[in-house]
Amino acid sequence: MPAMDTTESLTQTESHPINMKEVSYKTTALDKERYEVACLRQDIIDEYEKKSRELLDYLNNMEAEFKHQQREFEQREAILRHENKVLKDELSRGSKVAKRILLSKTRKYQVESQEIESALDMLKDETRQHEWNYRMEHKRAEELKAFVDDLQLELQRAEEVAVQRKKRMEQSKKRMERENQELRRKAALGWMLGCLSELYLRVDPKVGGAGIMKLVRKVQRELESGSSMFNEGDLPPQLEYETLQGELHRLLGSNWTTPLRNSAEPCNITKESTSRCVKSSNGDDQEESPRRRRKQWQKFYNVSDSDAIKAEDSKRPVTSPSIFEDISEDKSRKSSERSTWSEVHVKDNAQIASRECLKAETVGLLKGLEKSMSFLLSKEKRRAWC
Repeated sequence: MPAMDTTESLTQTESHPINMKEVSYKTTALDKERYEVACLRQDIIDEYEKKSRELLDYLNNMEAEFKHQQREFEQREAILRHENKVLKDELSRGSKVAKRILLSKTRKYQVESQEIESALDMLKDETRQHEWNYRMEHKRAEELKAFVDDLQLELQRAEEVAVQRKKRMEQSKKRMERENQELRRKAALGWMLGCLSELYLRVDPKVGGAGIMKLVRKVQRELESGSSMFNEGDLPPQLEYETLQGELHRLLGSNWTTPLRNSAEPCNITKESTSRCVKSSNGDDQEESPRRRRKQWQKFYNVSDSDAIKAEDSKRPVTSPSIFEDISEDKSRKSSERSTWSEVHVKDNAQIASRECLKAETVGLLKGLEKSMSFLLSKEKRRAWC
């Protein structure tokens, strides 16, 4: 490249007029450039020689290393060949033993495989048996489930039938209760009618028939009108007892009048004795015997001795609380107040005594009637509770 530059500069000088300053300047630059080129060439040569020496040293080292590794490889190859030969000898010697061991192991493996196959067959048989049992159990469970469903349906139908029967029983029970209530009311009123009829006949047998018929018509009207006397079935016994007393007073108030006391001392009648006093042929007061009363019953009602005895026993008072004691005391007090006025109108001591006995007997009969009715009501109440 410097040669080409000089030729170019010479051609340029030939083509142009010479300028000394430029020539000197260019010459100096050219010399400087040549010096630099020479220095650079020397550096390159030195570097080349250095690299060549290093490369030569490297190659020498590589060759020595290669030779060293080659010797090691040859030694290792010899060792391996010797070991291979030894192993081949050992293999040739131990092949028979190894074959025998392999055969024994093979037989052992075959025996074990046969045992495993037999065990596997047994397991398969057990599995099939378990599957069959499971299918049978499942089928039985389905049958039982269907049976349970049928039983539930039957139970549901039975419950529905039971509910319907219960409703019918409740309806029939209510109907029977209404009928029993009506029959109890009629029986109680009929029984009261019979007792009051006996009372009429005892007081005045001659005119008792009219009073009885009048009382019968009155009780019949009470029954037809549906009296509320025995309709209070749910009331306590005390209220039923008071209702019965009020009805008895109401019936007695319109059909019975008590004879006035017109003379002095009545017969000695107590709570324990309700025997009847009659007038004898000589005018003295005598106590009527039960036999004579039964005879009168048989004659009037045309009944037997046993029925008369039962009727006589039914007239005996039953122990229960009574309000007729106060009524008898009130009547005795009023009679004592009117005794002064009645003494003026005294006709016959025997007749007055007879009336007083009838009055006392009437009070006793009313007490017995009340106690018997209260006893029957309490009995009906206990039966309703049971």
